[in-house]
Amino acid sequence: MAAGVVSISQRKAHKAHFAAPSSERRKIMSASLSKELRAEYNTRSLPVRRDDEVKIVRGTYKGREGRIVTSQRKHFRIFVEGVSRDKGNGATVPIPVHPSNVQLTKLKLDKDRKATLARKAGKASEDAEMKAQGLKLPVPEWLCSMPSSLPLRSPPLLDQYYAPFSRRSSTASLYSLGSPGGPRRLSIRTPTLGTPSPSGNVGGLLRLRGRWRKVAAGVSLVLVVAALLYVATDSKSLGEGRSAGRFMRAGGFGLDYMGRDDDGSGDGQPQQRLAPVSLAGGTSRLCLLIPWRRECEDEARRTRDPFEGLAFREVDGHLLYPAQLARPRMLPGRPNEKPPPPVDVERQPHPIHHLVRQGRKEWKAKVARQSKTVQSAIDEYERRYKRRPPRGFQDWVKFALDNDFVMIDEFDDMMRRVEPFLAVKPSTLVQRHQKIQFDQDFWIQDKTFTIELKRRGAHVEAHGPMNGANERTEQMIELLGGIAKFLPDMNVTFTGHDVPWIVQSGEARQRHIDAARAGELLSDEEAEDPLDSWEFDGWAQICPPDSPLRRVPAYDDRIRTGRIYSEPKERSFIKDHVAAADLCRHPETQAIHGFTAWPGPRPGHLYPLFVSSMTSMHSDLLTPPLDQYNRSLGHDPEWKDKKYDAVVWRGTTTGADLNLEHMRKWSQRPRLCRLPFESGKVVLPMAYTDSTDPLSYGPVTSETLRKQALAQEWFDFRFLGKPQQCGDPEVCAEFEKDFLWDEWMTPDEQNEYKYVIDVDGNGWSGRFHRLMSSNSLVLKSTIFPEWYSEMIQPWVHYVPIATDYSDLWTTMAFFMGDENGKGAHDELAEEIAAEGKRWTETHWRHIDMEIYMYRLLLEYARMMNRDDENPTSWDM
Repeated sequence: MAAGVVSISQRKAHKAHFAAPSSERRKIMSASLSKELRAEYNTRSLPVRRDDEVKIVRGTYKGREGRIVTSQRKHFRIFVEGVSRDKGNGATVPIPVHPSNVQLTKLKLDKDRKATLARKAGKASEDAEMKAQGLKLPVPEWLCSMPSSLPLRSPPLLDQYYAPFSRRSSTASLYSLGSPGGPRRLSIRTPTLGTPSPSGNVGGLLRLRGRWRKVAAGVSLVLVVAALLYVATDSKSLGEGRSAGRFMRAGGFGLDYMGRDDDGSGDGQPQQRLAPVSLAGGTSRLCLLIPWRRECEDEARRTRDPFEGLAFREVDGHLLYPAQLARPRMLPGRPNEKPPPPVDVERQPHPIHHLVRQGRKEWKAKVARQSKTVQSAIDEYERRYKRRPPRGFQDWVKFALDNDFVMIDEFDDMMRRVEPFLAVKPSTLVQRHQKIQFDQDFWIQDKTFTIELKRRGAHVEAHGPMNGANERTEQMIELLGGIAKFLPDMNVTFTGHDVPWIVQSGEARQRHIDAARAGELLSDEEAEDPLDSWEFDGWAQICPPDSPLRRVPAYDDRIRTGRIYSEPKERSFIKDHVAAADLCRHPETQAIHGFTAWPGPRPGHLYPLFVSSMTSMHSDLLTPPLDQYNRSLGHDPEWKDKKYDAVVWRGTTTGADLNLEHMRKWSQRPRLCRLPFESGKVVLPMAYTDSTDPLSYGPVTSETLRKQALAQEWFDFRFLGKPQQCGDPEVCAEFEKDFLWDEWMTPDEQNEYKYVIDVDGNGWSGRFHRLMSSNSLVLKSTIFPEWYSEMIQPWVHYVPIATDYSDLWTTMAFFMGDENGKGAHDELAEEIAAEGKRWTETHWRHIDMEIYMYRLLLEYARMMNRDDENPTSWDM
């Protein structure tokens, strides 16, 4: 990175800038003055402004001088005239510089800038004057507000004590007036310690620098007021008519400072501490003033955030629990401050409370930061992706805003999939696209259909081997029909299957990303080299070189030695569902999901193929699927009216090849349907004493319960019909004996359950939209990120479940309690279900999917239509 450029990590470090007062923002955007300017204006630094002349004093461009042409306070950077670089296409790109890397050599002086200089010079003079007077500790000034009609005259003696109230000036007249017509302000100054008073007395010997005089004055004032309030608030507890001598007790309340009781004998009752006087809100007045009293320690624990002082570890999308004691945080400039009393780790609240609260906070912040105008969306695009948007982007923003699309900026996952294509020559992509459309000998051609968009939507037709093979051709024509008028002519090729197809090696993918971010195109030789070493299995070769999947033995070796799956060493819940579903980060899940339970495909080249589902390892282009989108919801009772307080699942045996013994035992759907038959015991964290008050969460107690008793109360999991994807009749018959089977369950029947779980089949789950539209709480286990993954919030709209279902028992224990319902959190489950339904109505409309496809096809048009010699020719 060029010197002076503000990186993403730097911007994150300055995150507080956006909520800081203007004084703090000015500090961030300030630069030091040259020696000449420093001597002239008696100040060291100033906020930079456009048209100031600067000299770069550090970094790659050290020594360059020029005028500031742009100052971007939001991005913490400035652009200096003449500081730029040439791109490969001949364009000149200005280089941003951080203000801390420059020195002001000439100022643009206007009225506001002159006032700033005068103010800073006056403050410097005042500090110098105070320093010259010596190190003194003043007693604080008392500010009095007096009616303007009251005449003020003071004898000569009082002239030495009275002075006008001023923060900036060291000299003033006798009277200091506030706003016109308002009260007069009078500053009463008591004698300074260490200097003779008007009567000739000498104060203390402490001396401090000028700036610390104000600090000492403030501390003195606070202590005096605290002492007065202490007496006032606790006077009743000291007894009526008692002498003031009994207030300061040596051994606590009940004994005087000599240890005597009321009659002076010292033989009174044993010492007792009186309870603090309670205030509304749970905190006593006494504990507000003197928090170190022993009675106040329990009070502090009752009134503070139950998660304060606790720290959860997060690893690859999982939140591990229980929480550990967090390191005390010291405030800047206060290294000696006493940390708060340590929390009781053994009495910590349930981690699901933390996940729900954090999820709501993150979701609220995400919605609030979305762009509201075309220009702000363009700026955010450039900030995130470091390139210009594609041609037609501004029309897309207008279309999205006009149709109340909320998540204008949340397309990072889409851009991660698009970015590698930007490193391939457009002519090469066109050739590869022709191959998957028309080359009948190509391995994937028979799995595709193509939709032609021409003449701004006047021509929308489909062709290809899978045209009409299922409903997806008509579904895609319907989805594209409403936006075709906004798009240039193009052919868009889809697969008619449930699964993704395109994969790259981790090394090849990184090569493509590096070239795309540099604004370069790979050579033909580089683009054709898959960088497949055959050192690893297919899935491992597809993952990044440093991923955990590359550090485990080959899949066949693990199966042969029985290293299929082991219980997690640490208990966890999912926090980031996309990260938790990434096989590269979680090799332990490879053998327990039907889609990944094999060595994996060999990596190849990038082909512009659009698919309905994909994993984090694939390189296809993801589209919103319409399967089951319009299915009827049926009769859906309100939460309180639902019959069954249990979690339900019905589905077929898709998702695995049941001819293989491993799949019959370990794939995702058979494992789910075996849970009702599990025996033995399970240790679960139970929150029996939680109340509706967030300050009263906890503590969690570990409870050992019988799995069979819980499963009969919680789980209603059954297969539908007969075994599918099972060719051997004998194998199918044996498989059928091991599970519960049911006929078709109507939506009306399913809606009678408070909880529903959604798991993967061959690909993504088409029923998720209908489930989220109901009043039931949806639990979801998947390895397939969906088009909306960045636009939904786990633990706010649905409950994520791990692929191994290790957190399903603990999740249901939290929401449903034990077998008798003790410790249930039914109200919180109802809230999440309601938020999920509301999200579906707001963020998963048909128009939302059209808007997503519109933006995706703008990126697709750029990657296919650019000039080989000018990669930016299709930029906005």
